Amino acid sequence: MPGAHPTRVAAIDAGSNAVRLMVADVGPGGAFKVVAEEREPTQLAKGLRPGGRLSSDAIEASAQAIAQFVQRAQSLNAKAIRAVATAAVRDAINGHELVNLVLREHGVRLEVISPQQEGGLAYLSLARRFEISDLPAAALDIGGGSAQLVFAAHAMPIRAVSVPLGAVMLTTEFGGWTAMATKQFPRFRHHVDRLIAQALKAAPVKPAVLVGTGGTVTAVASLAHPARPGKKQDSSVDHTSLKQLIQTFRSAAPTLPPIAANLPADRAEILFAGLVVLERMADLMGIDTVHAHAGGIREGICWSLAEGLGTPPVPAMDGVRAFALRCRYERDHSEHVTRLCTSIFGQLKKTPAVKRARKHEPRALELLQAAAVLHDIGTVVDFERHHKHSRDMILCAELPGFDQRESVILANLARYHRRTGPRKSHNLFASLNKRDQDLVRTLTAILRLADGLDRSHTQTVARAKVTIGRKAAEIVVTAATPAKAEIRAAKAKGDVFTQVFGVTLNVAAPKAKPL
Repeated sequence: MPGAHPTRVAAIDAGSNAVRLMVADVGPGGAFKVVAEEREPTQLAKGLRPGGRLSSDAIEASAQAIAQFVQRAQSLNAKAIRAVATAAVRDAINGHELVNLVLREHGVRLEVISPQQEGGLAYLSLARRFEISDLPAAALDIGGGSAQLVFAAHAMPIRAVSVPLGAVMLTTEFGGWTAMATKQFPRFRHHVDRLIAQALKAAPVKPAVLVGTGGTVTAVASLAHPARPGKKQDSSVDHTSLKQLIQTFRSAAPTLPPIAANLPADRAEILFAGLVVLERMADLMGIDTVHAHAGGIREGICWSLAEGLGTPPVPAMDGVRAFALRCRYERDHSEHVTRLCTSIFGQLKKTPAVKRARKHEPRALELLQAAAVLHDIGTVVDFERHHKHSRDMILCAELPGFDQRESVILANLARYHRRTGPRKSHNLFASLNKRDQDLVRTLTAILRLADGLDRSHTQTVARAKVTIGRKAAEIVVTAATPAKAEIRAAKAKGDVFTQVFGVTLNVAAPKAKPL
């Protein structure tokens, strides 16, 4: 943390049930002090179903709350303020109306973050408080519209999965907490189990630790271990206690049990849904104890804001390399692939494909270089699926100097550096517009080729000279020792190159000169 004094920052989270403000002083050595924490229950997602519309009243109430919280943060002299929206705005077909209203009427930029960003910010919060070390871990943040499940290894978030298990959405879908706790309970529990099982199929590691973050988990922990009124604290809840709490709610229905009497009304009505999700997640993971972390996405935002203040802007590639180092990347190989990519891109700059890429995206070369540095970071998880792990780790990271769209492009490039090339049947690639898809294809063609040219990870190929005509392209490699493996690999990975540039491809060593 730069400087000897705390940095005051503010986070605003427009969630499905409430808009929340956190103003905090973040200091050196991991010091974190909450200066103000407020919430306005705007119930943005009330009555909302997937693909539905936010009500105009909820949009107006949320916009007013966001504007008021910005003014409150400014009055407390926050040096930086970040306002984000999550599942309700992200998933509603008219979510843009809130974004536009807040900007037009109040001059506030409301950032709709991805599920991966949401999970990554929640993980950042707990990573500052818990010593997870190298244990495979999972973090669960139960929001109103969805639950974010983050898998981590070596203290790095490696995949974030958004599961449609938000407390507000579930309570709406199953007709209120009383119905969920009584006649609807078997169907409700089966629904939760099915969605969790689907999410766990995507788990890149088997978690040994489960940490719950956010308001729902904190409220559950406070019921299991009552603390002083109004005091938030990190704690833990064993699986048996979670099952007992569920039974307590079910036995008290249709009224809330006495232990929930002091909860805000809007929180109490949705708590049962979150409680069941937390218990079933622990059970299906085989976890005996859930660690409850009082922080969450807002605390993660405060940490990220404070770390970005007080220091000169970090050049984008410096940030990429810092992240790669944390991921324990193979520096010699990745940096050599980066140099080869840079050279090949320059030699192809007059081709129609690269001209289009540069015209559409002025940072095309920088994106290619960043992807080349990061393409193998997924090997920290395992080798077999490391291209997909690299994709997921990039999506979870907030790389300085790259916005959300650029991060998605980087993730696609890393994913396609091996195995299959870009396909529209792949959701992340399909999420890009046509021009960005063309950009990914062009940059992927070069990255695959460069990666093939260092197949043995020994930097055998020093240079690659590219000659391209209307029907054929030839790459002549310069190597200190025979580079048969690299030549074979480059030919095998040249499939996307031939598609993008519309030529046949030959890769060879220089022809021996006659004596």
